[in-house]
Amino acid sequence: EERLADPARARRLYAEVADKYPTNRLARRARTRADFLARSLSTGEAPLREYDDILANAATRPRGESRARMEALLQKWPQFALADRALYWLGQRLAEERRTDEAMARFAECERRFPASEWASRAKKSRADLLLSRGHPFAARGLYRELLQSSDPLARSAGKEGLADSVTWMVRGAFIVASILYLLAFAWLHLRAVSPRARLRAVPAELLYYLPVAVLFVAAALTENRAIGIATSAIAAGGAIVV
Repeated sequence: EERLADPARARRLYAEVADKYPTNRLARRARTRADFLARSLSTGEAPLREYDDILANAATRPRGESRARMEALLQKWPQFALADRALYWLGQRLAEERRTDEAMARFAECERRFPASEWASRAKKSRADLLLSRGHPFAARGLYRELLQSSDPLARSAGKEGLADSVTWMVRGAFIVASILYLLAFAWLHLRAVSPRARLRAVPAELLYYLPVAVLFVAAALTENRAIGIATSAIAAGGAIVV
C-alpha cells in the first residue's frame, strides 16, 4: 500500500499486524512503521503522497523537476510533518548539482527550523563538509565541534570524524604549498644555472627523444579511459617542461 501511494491504509495494516500478532517477529517493525506513518500523516495525506512520489521516482525524472516539486511541496505545506527530511534532501540535491550556496542555505534552514531533529545534525555535518571542500577548514571545524558537543552519539561520531578529516585536509594543504614552493625554487635555480642564456632558445636533444614517447603513452591512455587520458596528458606535459 505504501508503494501504491496509500499511506493511510498502509498505517492501518501495519497497526493491525502489530495488534493481532504481538509475539510475531514482525510486530515490532510493523509498530515502528505504523507510528512513523501516523506522525507523517499528522499534516494530511496529500503532502505525504507527493513526498513519497518525489522520492520513489526521483531516479527516473530530471533532477530539476524533482527538486522543483519538492520546493513546491514545502511552499504549499510549510508545516509538513517531514519538512526536515525534505529540506535535507533538497540540500543534498543542490550540493550534487554544485549549487553550493543554495545547498548551504537549505541545510541552515533545516538546522534553524528543526534544531532537535536528527536531520538537523546531518544538515550541519553536510554544511561542514561543503565548507571543507571549498577550502574553509577552520569554519568547518567550528561546526564539527558543535556536533561533538551533541547529546546524540551519531552526531558526536560525525563530529569526531569531521575533525579528523579537517586535520588531514590541512596537512595535505601544507604539503601542497611546500611542494609548489620547492618546485618554483627548483626551476629558478636551474634557470640561473643555464649559461649562457642563449641555450634556453635551443631545443635539447632529450626533448626530441621524449616527445614521441610521451605522445605514444598519451594516445594509448586516451583509448582506454578519458580520465586516465587527461591525467597522462598532464604528466606528459609536466615531463616535457622538466626536460
